[in-house]
Amino acid sequence: MDAPVSLDHPHIFPHGILSPGDPIPVLRTGPRDSRIVVACDHGGNLVPSACPLGVGPPDLARHIGYDIGAAGVAEVFAEA
Repeated sequence: MDAPVSLDHPHIFPHGILSPGDPIPVLRTGPRDSRIVVACDHGGNLVPSACPLGVGPPDLARHIGYDIGAAGVAEVFAEA
C-alpha cells in the first residue's frame, strides 16, 4: 500500500480547508495502470481542525462518525 498523498501538492487542496497538522484524507493504492478509481466517502472519522462538528471522540468512534468497515472494503476493491 502506498503512503497517503502529500499535502504539499498545490492542486490537491486548493481552498485551504486542511491545516498542516490535519489528517491527509487521500490514500492512493492499487495498480497505477488501472482505469478505475475507487472512492470511499465517510470511510474514516478524522475531521479537519477548520471544520469543528461539535461531536466528541466517543461519537466519532461510532457509526455517527464514519461507516465502520467501509475503508477496508474500498481498499480490497482497489487492490483487486
